[in-house]
Amino acid sequence: PWNNARELGAAFVALIRAGALSRATGPTWQPRFAARPGAIERLQDGLRWFGACFLPSVWQSLKWRAGFPDRQQWTIGVLPRASLDPGRAFPWTAVRWISPPSDGLIADPCLVEAEGRHWLFYEHMRFTDARATLHAAALDPTTGTLTEPREVLKEPYHLSFPNVFRHAGDWYMLPEQGQSGATRLYRARAFPDSWEHHRDLLPGFAGLDPVLLQYDGRWWLFVTLDNSPCVDDNLHLFFSDRFDGDFVPHRMNPIKNGVFGSRMAGLIIEQARRLIRPGQDGRNGYGHGLVLHEITPLTP
Repeated sequence: PWNNARELGAAFVALIRAGALSRATGPTWQPRFAARPGAIERLQDGLRWFGACFLPSVWQSLKWRAGFPDRQQWTIGVLPRASLDPGRAFPWTAVRWISPPSDGLIADPCLVEAEGRHWLFYEHMRFTDARATLHAAALDPTTGTLTEPREVLKEPYHLSFPNVFRHAGDWYMLPEQGQSGATRLYRARAFPDSWEHHRDLLPGFAGLDPVLLQYDGRWWLFVTLDNSPCVDDNLHLFFSDRFDGDFVPHRMNPIKNGVFGSRMAGLIIEQARRLIRPGQDGRNGYGHGLVLHEITPLTP
């Protein structure tokens, strides 16, 4: 409640400054929802939200205020590709969970294959240090076990979301490092252990969960601005004709607002010329859900 009162006030000011009261808005998004629920269904949904979300949030806030916060220990699950069946429910029983460190957490996995081996890059953070570092380990995709884990990148600020990819024979990493005040790209000196700063893609833009996509002759950069009061409610898009060129902001930035799917939740998937963008569903709190959007037009 203490934080919410301050953040709601700041959000109100930010929305007014962004033109929320103006009638001259951009294209509207019409979600495809089922039939409108009746009064009883809405009452049941409200009661479920009150008991499952609101009351626990108040309790957590009280514990934080009293100096007894809970520690959320995130971890990573591995699901063999053969276990996926689009016609059935998600096979949670087939997920092989990686044991997190007892004194911290692991999160934000990025899996790549190099010379016949699978390498998992991930965020590693100890509870005693809020500045996470990036680790890498060899992954056995059949057993979900990690071997040879090691720290591969450390900076004076928080690191997460290690977006690792290969281009023109070199390995690159585009991690989240909003605390640095920029969106920075790294290149591997020796994969997967050693990385060096290559260049700033967006100098002065404190980017969260940045994702690069090469599509239709251009490079596209999807990223959230680490701004106040909410860091999950905006998605910005930049593009460049060259990998080493300057990135131009899209004229409709931010291209998406709201905590339902704005912030990136992984790499964009291209299947049969369809672009599927994973986004974070933060309506019930940070990390509570995932939503998949299809990108239909993608033009400057």
